[in-house]
Amino acid sequence: MGPQRLAQWAAGVAPRKLLMASVGVAMVTIAARPADGNHPYGHHKAEYFSSGFEGVLIIVAAVGIGWLAVLRLLAPEPIEAVDVGLMDEATEPEVHQKIQQVLDGFSHQPAHATVLRFDHIVTRKAGQRRFVDLHMHLPGGWTLARAATLRAAWSMP
Repeated sequence: MGPQRLAQWAAGVAPRKLLMASVGVAMVTIAARPADGNHPYGHHKAEYFSSGFEGVLIIVAAVGIGWLAVLRLLAPEPIEAVDVGLMDEATEPEVHQKIQQVLDGFSHQPAHATVLRFDHIVTRKAGQRRFVDLHMHLPGGWTLARAATLRAAWSMP
């Protein structure tokens, strides 16, 4: 295994997680053993080895990432692919439109002033969950307590 391949392995997530999980399970199994003649206080300190091992793997990963960065600086390569499968995505346009319709129903605009107004609406999804960020504008004369009561009434669990 060449230095670049070794650095890629060290920086890789999947092999490191598998190794950390395997060592973790092994150490927890050992730690669960009862006290014996050689270990009168039990084996619970075996878990410390797991923590130390994970720390070493994190350091190895950091060195690997640093090594790959230096190699890329010395010999730049084009980016082959960007895996966005783990990143958040925008919600479907229909969902965004429905959110806008609901917010428009809450907006109250008498003839002389806007009481409630929403803008900067940003939606995203991560797995099965949907998230909405927005700015809600309230009248300047409202207290923070009154605004918090309104926000609490609209909050979803």
